[in-house]
Amino acid sequence: MTNGFALGVDFGTSNTAAVLRWPDGIVKPLLFDGSELLPSAVCFTGTPPLLAGRDAINAARVHPEGFEPNPKRCIGDGVVQLAGAERPVVDLISAVLTRVATEARRVAGAAPESTTLTCPSGWGSQRRDVLASAASAAGLGRPSLIAEPVAAASYFVEIAGGRMPVGSSLVVYDFGAGTFDASVVQRTPDGFRVLAERGLDNVGGLDVDAAIVAHLGASYARRNQQLWQRLTLPSTSADRRAARQLWDDVRAAKEQLSRTAAVTVHIPLFDEAATLGREQLEQLATPVIDRTVRATRAAIRDAGVESATIAGLFLVGGSSRIPLAATLLHRTLGIAPTVIDRPELVVAEGSLYTALEAAPAPEAAPAPLTQPASLTQPASPPPPKAAAPKAAAPEATAPAKAAKVPARPPVPGRKRNRRRAVAVVAAVIVAVLAISMSINYFGPDGEPGPGPTGALDGPVDDLVNCVPLNLVSSDEKTPTLHELAERYRNSGRGIDGRCVDVNVVTGHSGTVGDALAAGGKWDVQDVPQPDVWSPSSSVWIERLRSLIQARPGEVRLPDSAKVPSVTRTPVVIAMPEPMARALGWPEAKIGWQDLVALAKDPAGWGPRGTRSGARSSSARPTRTPPPPGCTRWWRPSPHCWAACR
Repeated sequence: MTNGFALGVDFGTSNTAAVLRWPDGIVKPLLFDGSELLPSAVCFTGTPPLLAGRDAINAARVHPEGFEPNPKRCIGDGVVQLAGAERPVVDLISAVLTRVATEARRVAGAAPESTTLTCPSGWGSQRRDVLASAASAAGLGRPSLIAEPVAAASYFVEIAGGRMPVGSSLVVYDFGAGTFDASVVQRTPDGFRVLAERGLDNVGGLDVDAAIVAHLGASYARRNQQLWQRLTLPSTSADRRAARQLWDDVRAAKEQLSRTAAVTVHIPLFDEAATLGREQLEQLATPVIDRTVRATRAAIRDAGVESATIAGLFLVGGSSRIPLAATLLHRTLGIAPTVIDRPELVVAEGSLYTALEAAPAPEAAPAPLTQPASLTQPASPPPPKAAAPKAAAPEATAPAKAAKVPARPPVPGRKRNRRRAVAVVAAVIVAVLAISMSINYFGPDGEPGPGPTGALDGPVDDLVNCVPLNLVSSDEKTPTLHELAERYRNSGRGIDGRCVDVNVVTGHSGTVGDALAAGGKWDVQDVPQPDVWSPSSSVWIERLRSLIQARPGEVRLPDSAKVPSVTRTPVVIAMPEPMARALGWPEAKIGWQDLVALAKDPAGWGPRGTRSGARSSSARPTRTPPPPGCTRWWRPSPHCWAACR
């Protein structure tokens, strides 16, 4: 028996939104603990069931080892460690969707007749099947899966009143709490097609919150370092509650500043109120939002659409409420953004309007994306002289920072080692390999092509028509390379009078190296084909060369003797000071050979443990167990690194 109810769910990285369409066509959001957003977090307290939403966040203060704030990031891992035990990722996602299903049944009086579930357009069949299986386990049946930008485009046409003729395109700017995605969606006679997408997994509204907390810390830490440290590195239940209150109040203040000129933020433990103005917020948020604007510009460039065919720029996701986002987008792209009152519900509701066009989850294929040219088949025409980063190479040193910005809100109870660490630098050459896909960069014999020529009149504000260059780097260098790219952008340099838009993307060195060696169509999830590759070590360069030797003629690399590396990156060894002194520091320098010798010595630290208070032990060092939530500790995946650091 049918009941006419339809459920649309947007399972997000940080929050989940769900809407219910009634038989008469009225659409209403589901409420979870009085809010339209359900935190996507889960927590295992040691006994079933898994807690989800705000229940999980509250339980994490007592059971931090069982907490996973972002199950969506783990969807490709299979299992995640919670409370010392491995749990299937599908169970974590199912716990969140069970909360949605329970509320939908309560409101509708029965299970909805149909369910649509959104996912990134680039997800393959394996990730889609995990999501669909989780929905089935939650009692939602077999849902229809809708690409998130397609759902947003449907809302734009059906609800927001946007006019989108066949052949025109919509730019979707999806700025969530934990991630950002920019997409270009084209209207076709049969529906919508995703032409291009750029994602930033480490950029979201939480990063704006972190910048605000760092701004407050610049004042309060000077007054009482110990008290502020209790807020940023909480070690007790009381401190964790205070830290959570601080981050919650900062987020509320950020949202309020989209409507008012100034707010006050209560600082726990200090028991004071700090004033924050919109101008201060915009200064703090500009570096974060500027990255989203550049990604949006890159997506438009990848799609290859003319500006005259762009029907609109649609802002979705809760963080798109920040007024500065619309301002910078309009200034840079020259397109007036479409902004609505509740952008966090757009994708969930939009999925209901495309449900009839969606295929069942197992057969659903990812929406087509425009991929860069392969190594052996350069784009036509190729970007002229895309060697601009060589000019910026001499600046390849990490710029000084005025204050340390906390990466994200502290995961409850996860402790950091606060013992003083000594940084011992080992000079390790890290090669940056310029990929030979750019024919005019390297000659047919591997000779270096012409370098950057010409200069611009000044800093570039509109980079839509700049020479594009994708720089793929290992994660530890990405922040520095982002800042170097921004310096280069503002340096006034160019190629034949054209600016260069350097897009820095994080990519696992092994995965990118294997894809480069394979040649052919580029197929690395969320990583564009690189024009320049900066792996974590020169070892990956040599590995790539050895792989290519097995495929002569298929992929060409420049001669390393003729085209040297353009950056050198130091690798830092950090250890507690007593351990460093036991190895002879500061009188002697510590290098890799010392650590290798220590690892091979059956006596371990025993003979070395008598200096400067270092404890003597005949036992060899053992591996530190993985932190809660990490399934790979020695080489953690990007999402685990974010959860564990």
